Amino acid sequence: MSSSDAGGKQCPTCGTAYGREARFCLSDGTPLVSADPKDPLIGTRLDGRYLLMRKIGTGGMGVVYEGVQLSIDRAVAVKLVQMGGEGNLRRRQRFALEARTVARIEHPNVVRVYDFGTAQNDTPYLVMELLKGSSIAQLIVSEGLPVNAARGVELMTQAARGLGAAHRLGLVHRDVKPANLWVSKSTDDFDSAIVKVLDFGLVKGTGQLDGLTVRGEAVGTPAYMSPEQISGREDVGPASDVYALGVMLYELVVGVPPFHGESTVDILKAHLMDPLPRTSHNLLNQPISQHLISVWSKAMAKEPSRRYQNADEFREALDLATGRSVAPLPISGVIVPPDVRDLASMDTQEFEAVELQSLSTGASLTGTMERERKWITVVSARFYDSTGKQATDLEERIELIDPVVESWLPMIERQGGISQLVEGSGVQVAFGLPSAGENDASRALNTAIAIYTEGAANLALKAFNLRIGIDTTNVLASFIKSKVA
Repeated sequence: MSSSDAGGKQCPTCGTAYGREARFCLSDGTPLVSADPKDPLIGTRLDGRYLLMRKIGTGGMGVVYEGVQLSIDRAVAVKLVQMGGEGNLRRRQRFALEARTVARIEHPNVVRVYDFGTAQNDTPYLVMELLKGSSIAQLIVSEGLPVNAARGVELMTQAARGLGAAHRLGLVHRDVKPANLWVSKSTDDFDSAIVKVLDFGLVKGTGQLDGLTVRGEAVGTPAYMSPEQISGREDVGPASDVYALGVMLYELVVGVPPFHGESTVDILKAHLMDPLPRTSHNLLNQPISQHLISVWSKAMAKEPSRRYQNADEFREALDLATGRSVAPLPISGVIVPPDVRDLASMDTQEFEAVELQSLSTGASLTGTMERERKWITVVSARFYDSTGKQATDLEERIELIDPVVESWLPMIERQGGISQLVEGSGVQVAFGLPSAGENDASRALNTAIAIYTEGAANLALKAFNLRIGIDTTNVLASFIKSKVA
């Protein structure tokens, strides 16, 4: 849940007024609250544990306040369910379901839940992490559309990671939209931004009715609802969330929603019956990658069975379409492990480029150590014996495998890769250090093909199977800015 600047503040104990930047009363040290006379809850203590500071927004079914967890002086977001009118029991049940659901999803791209309970006045509340930043909906208003394609892809990739965690637990969000995706960041650096999925108020389990939705009832936000949601079908599953991701990706990159109309009914009809508009350029007349168009086209197929079946599949398709990941090598004779990503992923998030450069060039490196988070493309080549186990016998590695791997290093250096011997089994090569290039993926693929060709041709290694994987990953790179041989 979000935090944003508001008006002045006051001490709830002594009533002293302060500016909006102040945090504590100078007289008694009490945390300050918003000086909003219209909201009687501001300045009150919820269950004696949470001080409500100011209203910061509304969720699907409740009002959200910035608060303080008094026991540990932690800033939090407190969501109170809006009671009154018809459907109170159903509203309570949905609120409880949201609390239990989000608590189950432990993922950096999903808002964290700290607590859930009922206040003295019988009002249910949910306590979550307080986020800085703004929703994608607010970014659209403040920055305009279209966004840079790479940025749109990154935003939707992170959203898909969070939704993928929910889908793996058998949960469907059912209200994926820009207002429910929060871009949380501690700096102005876009690369440090983290997308958080919010508001699981309409969540349901897959393969069953949630017991809270009336049969045939359409739930969601019209501009991002899938055809099966609009029709009130019972088989709304993860592919429905994928449809919304496709709509948002299109809107961000092209600059307009794929389906629009003069009324809500017109928009719903368009989602149900109109074909997806054909486009090759955005509103600024900039060309759009056909690979990217193919991703959102499949994501927005009218029939759920023709879409990516969950957010993980959507994210993987985005990675392939944008060159952030390369498919398993389609080379006859290459033994591809069951999960190429496992093989090609880094053994550690600390990628020591200093060691890699020295292995590749044989130079002695000195200078200023730099540390920076980077997207890199990784090629991993490992030797396995006939039983499928990695060849790790020290004598055998030294006599047979090491000389072959070392013979690859000049070729790897010509391709611009940085090599790291994997103890006892092969080599790992990084592309994109110290800076990324547009052809990193193609150079990685060329390197993998060359390694396979040379490895397969070496008669001394006939007793071993060579397995190769390629992937793109985000690592913390450490490298020396200046080097001296």
